[in-house]
Amino acid sequence: MGKPIPEIRSELYKLANDPRLPSLVKRKLRQLADDTFRSSPVRKTRAKNRKMTAKIAAEVRQYARANPTLSMTEIGLVFKINSGRVSEAMNRKI
Repeated sequence: MGKPIPEIRSELYKLANDPRLPSLVKRKLRQLADDTFRSSPVRKTRAKNRKMTAKIAAEVRQYARANPTLSMTEIGLVFKINSGRVSEAMNRKI
């Protein structure tokens, strides 16, 4: 396996500072080094689930007590939250 990207980037910047190289080569080395940075992640879709609040958590617990045969996934669908949030509400972590 090769070197990690940050090490490669560092070496490219060092090479770009070599006074013996033509400016065109230096510019290209800096550009290649800059290209090794990752783009920041961008969310492509809007969030589909509601924000969890204390009020919703209380409603989830009340609904779950009234409907003991429903799974957490089914309860989550009713409140438009995921099953993990239902579990947190049931265990009073919210």
